[in-house]
Amino acid sequence: MTKKMIKEERAARRRPVQRARPGQQAAQHRRAPIVRFGAGALALVVLLGIFLYYGRGTTPDSTAVAASASLGPLTAGRPAGSTGNYQHVSAPLLQGRKPVLLFIGAQYCPFCAAERWSIVKALALFGTWPTLAVGHSTAGQSGFGDVPTFDLLHATYRSPHAVFEGKDVADGSGAALQSLTPDEQSLLNRYDPTGSIPMIYVDGYVLLGSDYSPAELQGRTFAEVQGQLQQNSGATYVRDINAEANLLTAFLCKADGNEPHAACGSSVIQEIEQELR
Repeated sequence: MTKKMIKEERAARRRPVQRARPGQQAAQHRRAPIVRFGAGALALVVLLGIFLYYGRGTTPDSTAVAASASLGPLTAGRPAGSTGNYQHVSAPLLQGRKPVLLFIGAQYCPFCAAERWSIVKALALFGTWPTLAVGHSTAGQSGFGDVPTFDLLHATYRSPHAVFEGKDVADGSGAALQSLTPDEQSLLNRYDPTGSIPMIYVDGYVLLGSDYSPAELQGRTFAEVQGQLQQNSGATYVRDINAEANLLTAFLCKADGNEPHAACGSSVIQEIEQELR
């Protein structure tokens, strides 16, 4: 699929963040009957709600299937053009001295599902993913079938070189899920005023949508995609995931002074980095 076709497909089919609002309204309707309870019952409901809310942020879903970040070796994949569909907009986002990769998506979103493969692979070169789970987009969204991916809702990432900030603003049904911080919302408002997802911000570059089509992954299993990546097969989606991962790696290397050398010293990463501003 050509870069032009991907851009047209993304523009026609991206689903805006604001579409999560019907889920918020439904939640408000579900809360309405609570006011009819007695004071004791209401207090119990509030305590239970607090427990579930904070527990959800720290404890993985018991139904989630653990996933490995093993996605094969660093390859010679190159993006179409010097920066794919990323646009240089500002300075790098840093936390201390570490560059931040900010990902704003949703669990229903097929374009988000496609991008997560490259994000996980690139960041694995700079640190570790102690907690990962298998996920998938919602079939029928934006005209795509079920797209296998990583569920990053409860993921943990550790690195001496980079920081991952990931937010899923809606779940698989479109209901509101994670809230953005004021800084994250400011970046979204500035560089993605239509509220389309996903949005990736790294090293002062921003991507709205995906650099390759989710159609390449729809109908496949997570194990199938992971296995093909580990083998570095000739599948089109393997080539595209690796090219996107290498571009993200070059962004992070450039922002982190080319450390670690095991990743940033690669000839293909050096070549991509030399074409960045």
